[in-house]
Amino acid sequence: MEIEQYLEKIGLNQKEASIYLACLELGQSAILPITKKVRLPRTTAFHLLERLEKRKLIEISENKSRRIYSAYPPKNILKILKQEKEKANLEIESFEKVLPELTAIYGTTPFLPKTRIFEGEEIKDIYEEILESQIKEILYVGETKELASIVGEGFLRSFVRRKVEKDIFTRSIRVRSSETKEEYLQPKKEYLREARFAPSGFHSPTHIYIYGDNVAILTSAKENFGFVITSREYAKTMKNWFEQLWNVSKKNK
Repeated sequence: MEIEQYLEKIGLNQKEASIYLACLELGQSAILPITKKVRLPRTTAFHLLERLEKRKLIEISENKSRRIYSAYPPKNILKILKQEKEKANLEIESFEKVLPELTAIYGTTPFLPKTRIFEGEEIKDIYEEILESQIKEILYVGETKELASIVGEGFLRSFVRRKVEKDIFTRSIRVRSSETKEEYLQPKKEYLREARFAPSGFHSPTHIYIYGDNVAILTSAKENFGFVITSREYAKTMKNWFEQLWNVSKKNK
C-alpha cells in the first residue's frame, strides 16, 4: 500500500497527506518550497497546513516575521491513534450504560416489519445482531458442514464462545449427510446446544436462524448473501414450522 493511501485511511485527505509527506522530506521549510513540491496554490497550502497543525501533525513557528513549517515525528501519528482509541473506548463504555434505557424506549415504539439484505462481510453483522438481541434461544435449520465457509472458522468459533457467555441456548435441526465434525459445533451441554436430524430426503442449502421477531436466511458461500426479515407474524409462523419439523426429526445419539 502506498504511504499516501495509508495516511488517507487514518483520516487525512489526499492533499493533506501530500502536504504532510512534503514537510517530512523538507524538514523545516517556508511555504514556497512546500507549494512547489505538492503543486498547490499558496492559499490552499496555508489552509491545509493549519488543519494539520490542529491535528498535531505539523508545527508552525515564526522566524524573522515569516512562518516556518515542520512535520512532527511520524511516531506522533501512532500516539494520536492510541489517544483516539482510548477516547472511543470511553465513549463505548458510556454508551453501554445508557443502552438498556434506549432499548426500552425503542421497545415501546410501534412495531414495523422490515427486510434487510447483507452481502459478503456484512453477513457477520447478522451474527452480531443475534448476540445483541434480548433472547434466550436460537432456532437453527441447516447443513452445518458449510457454516464455516460463509463467515470463516475463526469468526464462527468466536460467535459460539460469546453465545455461551451470554447464556443463549440453541436448538438445531441438521441434515445428517452434511453434518460437521467440528467439536465447537457439536450438540453438547457446554455449547448450550441441542440438535436433531431432519427426516431422510430433507435438504437445506440455506441456513435459517429464528430469534425473537427475526428470521435470518443465509445462502451458501457461493452466493454469499443473507437477509433478515423482522416480522412478529412471520417469525411466529417460522417458529411453528420449526416445531413441527423438530417433532418429526430424530434425536441425536
